[in-house]
Amino acid sequence: MKLLLKNPPKNITLLMRGLSYHPDRNQKSGTLGFSRRISNNDYPKFHAYFNKQEDGTIWFNLHLDMKQPSYSGTHAHAGEYEGDMVKEEFERIISATRL
Repeated sequence: MKLLLKNPPKNITLLMRGLSYHPDRNQKSGTLGFSRRISNNDYPKFHAYFNKQEDGTIWFNLHLDMKQPSYSGTHAHAGEYEGDMVKEEFERIISATRL
């Protein structure tokens, strides 16, 4: 899912940490990424990332990584970009930005 946040919180990192997300070390430069596991295993996990815009707005993207990449050196993974779990998590994050 993808959404444009017109009035984002001033500190996205603190917001996401408060929602049990951790900085994602595998993001390409220019993208602020976070992940949150939903079990004791590494997968599945929610993956959220933010792209800043010049006018003070940001694009917020969220999906559910179902498993790790299948082949060495690739970024492809089984991901869920829609569905009830993604929608509920998306709303949870958006609600926190309105506090």
